Amino acid sequence: MNLISTSSVDVVIVTYGNRWDFLKRVLDRVSELGEVNKIILIDNGTSYSLGDNIKKFRNIILYSFERNEGSAKGFYRGIELALHEDGQYVWLLDDDNLPNKNALYSLRTAQYHLKNEDKKFLLSSFRNDRKELIENKGQKFYKNSFFEFHIKKKLIKKIPERLNENNLIKCEAVPYGGLLLDKSLISEKDLPNQEYYLYCDDIDFTYRFTLKGYDIYCVTDSVIVDLESSWYRKEKVPMFKGIFKTNDLIRGLYSIRNRVYFEKKFIASSKLAYITNIFIYMAFVWLKYMPKTKKGFLKFYRICNAIGQGWRGKLGRDIQ
Repeated sequence: MNLISTSSVDVVIVTYGNRWDFLKRVLDRVSELGEVNKIILIDNGTSYSLGDNIKKFRNIILYSFERNEGSAKGFYRGIELALHEDGQYVWLLDDDNLPNKNALYSLRTAQYHLKNEDKKFLLSSFRNDRKELIENKGQKFYKNSFFEFHIKKKLIKKIPERLNENNLIKCEAVPYGGLLLDKSLISEKDLPNQEYYLYCDDIDFTYRFTLKGYDIYCVTDSVIVDLESSWYRKEKVPMFKGIFKTNDLIRGLYSIRNRVYFEKKFIASSKLAYITNIFIYMAFVWLKYMPKTKKGFLKFYRICNAIGQGWRGKLGRDIQ
């Protein structure tokens, strides 16, 4: 079986803040995997002495930013550094992505089968809190939809395709965490768009491979456990409803602004249809999710402002 050879994977991990408890568990696990060549650890503005903490780990290359430069710049730099190492592949992980012990082996097995079918493909591990991928039998962008909402989808129910026999879920875009990349596929122009700063940069990054004719498969046998849930998944409610519940509004605003930028650039084939779906959905948010309080109205205004910034293409660190 022609699987990935020993020490042929360079792992890129981006960390920030005070998340050593998560990161240590991930480093312990990754260090156990025989396929791993080097670990490229990006210090994206940690608040403790990361260099001292990682002394016991071998084969780690540490690169530090003076402050948190965002996920886009962090993974851009990590992938860029990994391209100069000896491993044939790059495996991307967040600092709270704990892979199961067989996660890389399962990716390798799926890779073997797909190579025999002569496909152009990328593979990603299955994040255990992304159960909607199984429920929906995959992920696909619906043209002119706003955060997956399209009025036609509500009126016409489409039966999703089944999983294939190898437990692969086809997606048009996936998160950084769990993504396995063949270095021969990556050029400088393929690296993450650093203007996103936070959120949706991974979707942009992987969707560009889909546009180039690659199939992206999430391998359900290659499991990653998220040690900390994303801010909008903690409440177990739709994201826009979660924005009115969370005190961490800035994350939601980045998500909305950047997603609108991405959708306008890649998904909105008709600006009129796309804008119509935005207005319909935001009317629903106004009626169903928004508390009719001063705080609720203020949050709704800032959400609308973030939509406007994304539409105008205003990305970067600063957000209103």
